[in-house]
This record gives sequence, C-alpha cells and structure tokens, in this order.
Amino acid sequence: MPNFVDEEALITMDPAIKAQWVSDLRSGDIEQGRAVLHRTDGSMCCLGVLTKLASDAGAVKKLGIENSADNSTKIDCFRYGVDENNESYFFLTNTVSEWAGIITPHGMSLSGRLPFNDKHDRPVTLDALNDLGFSFSQIADLIDFWY
Repeated sequence: MPNFVDEEALITMDPAIKAQWVSDLRSGDIEQGRAVLHRTDGSMCCLGVLTKLASDAGAVKKLGIENSADNSTKIDCFRYGVDENNESYFFLTNTVSEWAGIITPHGMSLSGRLPFNDKHDRPVTLDALNDLGFSFSQIADLIDFWY
C-alpha cells in the first residue's frame, strides 16, 4: 500500500497549463513514447507533452537532436531548454517546472513526482509510470487528481 502524505502536501501548478496538459494527453493525437521527452518520430512521454507546451509558449526552445556520449550515434530525440547549460532530453528542466508553476512539498519536480511513495517507500513519478506502461489517459487522471 502506498505511503500517502497528508492533504496539505498536495502538488500545485498553474490551472490553465494543467488543463491544456491533460487535454493534450487525453486527445489521442500524440503517440506515447518512453524513456525520453520527445523523439524525432513525434512520440513523447507525458513530461515531453508538457515540455512541448512550454516550447510552444516560448518558455524553452527545441535546441537540437541528442547524440550519444561519444557522438557516434543519434538517440533520435530533441533537447529542450533555454541554452546549452539548462537543457534536457530526459527530465523537465527547472525552466519548464517554473513556467508550469509546479510546486511540490519537495520543491520543483523534474520527474513529475506524485505525493506518495510505493510499497518500497520510493517516490512515485509520472515519468516512471509512463515508462511502465500507464496510458496518457491514466496519467492525465493522476495529474487531475494530484495536481
């Protein structure tokens, strides 16, 4: 059974951005991806959908395509950020969290943390649920309830 926190520890975010995020997740127009924010084939994880909203609003830019550490292969995903020092292809950047107004009991959430832990007392995050196979619709329900 998850270790729930008290109701005063709920996560908050900008209501208009939340509404657009859950609407986009439920739309059926975005192919769900795993492991990275936004692949060049157009698929996205749930946090990639939020990052693209931030990019569309001008809060961050699509900076290019991520390469492997030795630049020998492309990972085939986009990097988002304000510059090369504040960018990501894997987690939300601080800039996206701030733009969305995401505030948790633990500060900003870069992985979409939910306000409870799993049975092993590890934080439950939206990116992990996405990669475990939760549908966008299920994730949108969690965002609606907890954010």
